[in-house]
Formats: sequence, structure tokens, C-alpha cells
Amino acid sequence: MSAIQAVVLVLLVSLPLRGVSFAQVVQIDSGAVLTEADLVAGVFNGQEFVLGPNTTFEVNDGGTVEQVGDNLNGVRFFDFQGSVVNVNAGGQCASSLSLRTYISNASINIREDGLVGAFGRLHDCQVVISGGTLGSNTNLIGASSIKLCSGELGREFDLLPGVPATIAGGVVGDSFDVGTGCVVDILGGQIGVRFRAPAQSTVNLFARAVQVDGVPIALEPSSSVEITARDASVLTATLADGSFFDYILNVIVVPGQDSISPNTLLTATFATLCPADANGDGELTPGDFNAWVLAFNSTSPFCDQNDDGLCTPADFNAWIVNFNAGCG
Repeated sequence: MSAIQAVVLVLLVSLPLRGVSFAQVVQIDSGAVLTEADLVAGVFNGQEFVLGPNTTFEVNDGGTVEQVGDNLNGVRFFDFQGSVVNVNAGGQCASSLSLRTYISNASINIREDGLVGAFGRLHDCQVVISGGTLGSNTNLIGASSIKLCSGELGREFDLLPGVPATIAGGVVGDSFDVGTGCVVDILGGQIGVRFRAPAQSTVNLFARAVQVDGVPIALEPSSSVEITARDASVLTATLADGSFFDYILNVIVVPGQDSISPNTLLTATFATLCPADANGDGELTPGDFNAWVLAFNSTSPFCDQNDDGLCTPADFNAWIVNFNAGCG
């Protein structure tokens, strides 16, 4: 290498690269508290960061993210600008009914024993609960979504218009309200009383068996059946994960009971919760690969093989792992 080439190389290495962003991880460990002032300043415990999709906040055991945003003079959201917030075991996002949090534009992963208090509102947020708890009186709005794999979703939860939800396990508290245009896929878990789908939304059940007033509904793999019964009929189901589900199909809102509008689409599809069994026929065969490709193209619940709440190419690798592991 000539002297000129060496100088050019040194200059290239020392110059900042425009348009290139690097992944940043901010650790919030035991006793540490990340505040809104830290987020605005872009500095936490001496570490500089830039809010954005390449920044991840790891809220670890004993660590806390303080309440951000407020509704003191109208709702004020704090914009995380696409950042990821992982609430890990023993970590928490502090919020209460008297001092709620208002967050926009974040991916929030609530993991085993992580705790997120009673939020006010999440706007344009993607939420995945895989073992932790999201407190009561929370609502999702805008381009938000939520997936409950395990853990707990608090009571008085509202999906505002157009927000999709997937319930694959865990516990859903009482009073779950579905807004206009929402799509809710239910594959498993325990769902509390007063599940309401009042207006032109869609509720899809993925189940091993469904009955209405004790009469079985014939189900087929990869083919949904519309359930039109209403007038306080009782729907019971064994969901894909083996959980029991019951739904009182009230058209009129009755205090403390379920309800569903005549204009809400209610469907049931045969399925067992063996992730690699993408066509739901109870067997693992090469046909499940084709079914997974279809699920990927249509972003159906069976696409998400790694339980991250998303449908991405990474799910193909996860499908291979699940296929090789078998259904047990």
C-alpha cells in the first residue's frame, strides 16, 4: 500500500458515514430509572442514543421506565420514533390509573414476569406479550397491534377502530372491547367475561371443536365457517391450544355479559396448536410447507412461527425448527 493509499484509508475510517445507522442497546438495570427527560436528552447513565428503529431499550430485573406522556392538558403522546422496548423478567414500565402513560411509535415486548402498568393509550405501537403482564384500562389506537402468547392482559382493554389482535395463549381480563374494523384471531388462552364485538368487526376462532347451543359445527382445516347464530345463543369451543372458550351471543348489550353485533363477522376454522402444522390437519407433512407459504403471503396467524407478533422471513427458519421438533 502506498503512503497516499494509507492516508485515504485512515480518512475513510475516521469520517462518519452519512445515512448509515448502527444498532444501539440501552440497558436499564436494577435500581436504574429511565425518565422522559433522559429520552428527550438522548443520554442515559452517560450513554448517548438516538431514538429510532435501531435503538433497543432492555428493561432488566429491577429496572424501570418511568411514566411518559400525559393527559394533563389533553392527550400528549411521547414518540419513541420506532424504538424497541423489551420489558424483561423483573423489569417494569411504571404507570398507574392516576398517572397514565401515553406512548406512540414503539415496539413493546413484555416478556416473562415483565410488568407494564395501566397505560392510558398506545398509538402506532406493536405489542407482544410472551409471559409478562400489561395492566388494566389500556387501549390501542392507530396502526397498533397486539399479540398475547402467554402472560396476562388486564381488564378493561379496548381495541380502537382497525387495530388487529391475536390471542394465542395467556389470560385476558374481563371487559375486552373490540372496535369497528378490528380483526381478532383467537387460538387459545383464557378469556374473561364481557367480550364485546359491537360493530362491523371480525372475530376468528381457530379451534378443535365448536358448538352452538350444544349442536356441533362441522369444521375443516384451512376453511372457515361463518357462525350467524345470535339471540343469546351460547357458543362453546375447544380452542387450538385445548383451552375452553364460551361466548354468549347477545345482540343487545347486557351488563356483565358478552355481546356481538349482527354485523360482526364470526368465523371458526379447525386448528390444533402445533405451530408447524400450518394446514391444521393434525399431521406434519410436506403439505404444511405450502400452507405456511400461503400463511406468509396472507399474513395469517399461522405465519408467526417464532411468536414475535410479526410475519417475517425469520418465521420460515422457525417453521423448520418447529417442523423438526414435531407436535409431541
